[in-house]
Amino acid sequence: MRRGLPRLVRPTGAAQVTPLDDGTCRFTWLSDLLPNELEPAIAAMIEAGIAAVKRAQEAA
Repeated sequence: MRRGLPRLVRPTGAAQVTPLDDGTCRFTWLSDLLPNELEPAIAAMIEAGIAAVKRAQEAA
């Protein structure tokens, strides 16, 4: 644990890829984390993860 930051409690998540009629897909990422005070840091990590998934898919 870093100084001054609370520890995550019960982190859970799920990812789902849903095919769409136009041949593309929708990527859904759900995260449920406590405490809420970590939301800004976790949101930044999720955004970075989504960007990585997008780059990988576009390169495929």
